[in-house]
Amino acid sequence: MRKKALLKYCIFILIFTLIVFLKEYVIEKLEFIYNRTWGSGNSYIYLITIPFIFNIIIGILLGLDHLSAESKKSGKWKINLFRLIILGLPSLFFSLSHYIALLNIKFFTKIFHGTNYIPVFQILLGYVLITCLYKNNKN
Repeated sequence: MRKKALLKYCIFILIFTLIVFLKEYVIEKLEFIYNRTWGSGNSYIYLITIPFIFNIIIGILLGLDHLSAESKKSGKWKINLFRLIILGLPSLFFSLSHYIALLNIKFFTKIFHGTNYIPVFQILLGYVLITCLYKNNKN
């Protein structure tokens, strides 16, 4: 049993590491394209959308252990709406900061001035999305 768990964790860390390195590689290429084209066209949208997707995938990966444990239980799948509203909505709001800032509303541009926190909220959003699923065995 220990070897099975060890293998599972080794595979998990390998996939996790590959996704993080792939994300950084893709972002580097997108930044190169963005700088080369002086920010014209859709390159900025790609520059904010691709990391958004990768960060949500990273968050989902972090919550897969929870989903795996829930899938072994019997019962119907349910969604923890309280968790989704309390943690998910603020995470979604801050995850979409770059898109909201594109609206060029003064209030939001002051709030979103420092953007180092955005990936954290994107990862948290992915984690909340996967961990709000549970099985309820009550009829």
